[in-house]
Amino acid sequence: CRCSALRWRRYNAIHRKYGPKWNDGKGMITPEEAQIIAHVSSMYDMPFLLNYAVAFALFKTYGI
Repeated sequence: CRCSALRWRRYNAIHRKYGPKWNDGKGMITPEEAQIIAHVSSMYDMPFLLNYAVAFALFKTYGI
């Protein structure tokens, strides 16, 4: 339950910060802001998936 509350808190914080600027797809955000949003999402919502993806990519690149 606590994990869900923290996730919604981050979700709402991002929407408060970038929502008016994005304006349901009609506005513009900079690439840096989009990168921040993607970073927050990947690091907090799916950190294990991100780690496995990086490990697999490195294995594919250098291991095979």
